[in-house]
Amino acid sequence: MKKILLGCFIASAAVAGVISSAQAADPYWRSHHDVEWQDRATFKDPASAKTDWLRDHCIRDWDGHEMCRR
Repeated sequence: MKKILLGCFIASAAVAGVISSAQAADPYWRSHHDVEWQDRATFKDPASAKTDWLRDHCIRDWDGHEMCRR
């Protein structure tokens, strides 16, 4: 029983190490240059603060940076 528990512990530690070191590939918006993405802070229009506009024009990458397109 102890060997099984030790094996499970080692396996879970190995999986946690692999998951934490995994890097995502370039996000879709970085690899598709047909659209000019800009930092969300550059959009000052009142319309760009509305939820519908944000949903249709903005994305967030793995690090939490928000980028929007016109």
